[in-house]
Order: sequence, then structure tokens, then C-alpha cells
Amino acid sequence: EVLVKNTQGKQIYRGRNNLLSGRSKGDVAKECAKWVTLQHPLTMEALVTFAFSTTIDRYREGEPAVHLDGDGNADKLAYRVDPILLEGMPNLVFGQGGAGKTWLALYLSMLTHGAFISDDTGLTVEPGNVLYLDYETSREVMERRLRGLEKGYSTAKVPVLYRRCYHPLAQETQELQRIVADKNVELVIVDSVGMACGGEPESAQVAVEYFRALRTIGGTSLSLSHVTKGGEQRTAFGSVYFMNYARSAWELQAKREEGDQALTIGLFHRKVNEGAFHKPLGMTLTFGLEG
Repeated sequence: EVLVKNTQGKQIYRGRNNLLSGRSKGDVAKECAKWVTLQHPLTMEALVTFAFSTTIDRYREGEPAVHLDGDGNADKLAYRVDPILLEGMPNLVFGQGGAGKTWLALYLSMLTHGAFISDDTGLTVEPGNVLYLDYETSREVMERRLRGLEKGYSTAKVPVLYRRCYHPLAQETQELQRIVADKNVELVIVDSVGMACGGEPESAQVAVEYFRALRTIGGTSLSLSHVTKGGEQRTAFGSVYFMNYARSAWELQAKREEGDQALTIGLFHRKVNEGAFHKPLGMTLTFGLEG
């Protein structure tokens, strides 16, 4: 996908082009020449050829090869929220629908943003900005829930960065990379995998594309997913690759009585690639909702 703007930022061309096609280069140059008069000896086609060629080279280059010589700050396992979220890795929480995955994600967002919450969970947090990608509800619903948690814990308003999403995560990587860079985001939360993966969750290719998108966006991520139907094995719904590619996966189970302004949850460590399995965690999330 090619986007060309002039020096004033005005779009003069946008289209899908084969970067290796000579005809494609000529078509782009011809369209751009209608709007821009060059004040130097280079032709528009020469500029387009340079842009196409450089893009191809950078894409094929990937990341540089480095020596594993101990300079990568790998002495200690790092967490964004210890022990739930491994730093710089894709993390997964799965559970039954309505079990409270979103409540937990908002709670972790508050902690990560530095909200002071006096409780006995024993979680250790590395503060940072959060981007919440919502594929299931709306801004109004999420604001109501976040305000409810703030009221329940008597905290100030927490400025969680929110984005309502429609397109599969793999189609959003460029824009999300920009947001993450511009807003200095440290933690990306995807709610939830079923809508964000862009296909049948049972497909291995869909799972691979989803985690490739997370890797492209970069940083620490938390994906929320449903639990597989039936069977004795407690695992996330869909392809086995959703569990395989997550570096740490927790199953959430919850209990909430009708009318309660609190949610009691248990987290069970079902998969880990870095470090040891952690013992089950229990916590009660308190919130004040009206109506």
C-alpha cells in the first residue's frame, strides 16, 4: 500500500502497488506528477523507483544479527506485572465468557498506570502507559467499568488509552505501531482474541498471523481469550498455537453473587516458557457501579 504526500502533508496518491513492477512505478510517478512540479533534476519516476527499492531492501533486511554476549540485560527475568505479565512478551489470560477477564485487564491497566491500590494481592508492577484495544464493547461501557474500579478503590481517574477496533489486528499493525511510539505505550491489551484474530481461531495460520502482528507492534501484550469447550485440558479456545506462542498463559475462574460490588477471581498458571510455574493467585476486585 503506497501513500504519497507533498511537503505540506497533502495526500497526492494512495493505492496498492507491486513494488517490483516497472509499470507500477510508472503509474505512481505519472499520478504524482499531476500534482507536484519538481524543482530539481531528479524525475518523479526516479524518486518513486528509489522509494520502492529502499522499501524492499529494508523489508528483506529485518533486524540485525547480534552476539549473545551478555549485554542484553538478560540477567534477571523481567515482568510488567509480576508474576502475571512477562515484560516484552505476549501474555494470555483465558476463561469462560463473563468470568471477569475485562475487569482483570482494567485492574492491571490501573496498576500499570501507577494507580495506588491498597490490597493484598502481592503484585509487583513496573509503571507505564497502557493501550486498550476493544473488539467487544464500547467506549461508554469501558469507561463505566473503569470508573467503577476507581470508585471501588478510591483512586483518582486513570488515563487508560482506549481504541475501539473493527479490523483484524494483523491489518492494524502500522497504525498501532504509530500509536505505541507516539504515546510511549508499554503494555497493549487485546480484548479479545476471537474478534481480533481475523478468522477461525481453530486455524493454525490465523494464530500465527495474530502473534506475528503482536511481535510487529512490539512491547508487552496481554491477550484475552475464551476457554476451550469441554474436555479435561484447561486451555485457550482455538488452535493450539495460541497457547504455544504465548510466553505465559493463565486461566481465570471467578465467582460473583448477584448484586455484589466485588468479583472474586482465581488465576491458574497453565503455561510458561520463561521461569517457573507460579502458584495459583486469588484476589477480589472491588468496584462501585450505579444501576
